[in-house]
Amino acid sequence: MQTKRIINSSSEVSNLTQTLQPFAQITTPEGASYRYLDPLDIKAKLYDDGGNELPANSSIYIAKRRSGEDFPMFIRKIPYAGYFDLTMAQQRDRRYEHETLHDLGAGYQEIYCPEDHTLEIYIEASVTVDRSQAETIFEILCIKQ
Repeated sequence: MQTKRIINSSSEVSNLTQTLQPFAQITTPEGASYRYLDPLDIKAKLYDDGGNELPANSSIYIAKRRSGEDFPMFIRKIPYAGYFDLTMAQQRDRRYEHETLHDLGAGYQEIYCPEDHTLEIYIEASVTVDRSQAETIFEILCIKQ
């Protein structure tokens, strides 16, 4: 065993061409709880500040943060490619639900967020999502209790 110093110019280090950027934080209001059921029902059309749709090789990350925690727990990575070629009308059509419904994976039947917990959405892309673009849409279905 030996100690190795890794610096930014080391052969093991490479530049990131895509960055993980915060997109949205959904905070459960006081006195309520949100349940995001498995499979997650998500609709998305995401655009950059130039009005261009995000590249198909982008990804959507779903994470949960409990009240008082410094870091979220990442739950699911969703490829954006399934949304890239679909209009919002097609995403709402049951024939395309295989692209808009996403299993949470082993151990999850739902994401439960009591009051003050947050569901956080991150986007991994080579460009920045512009939420002010009229065409930018992100929807996720939950049950409010």
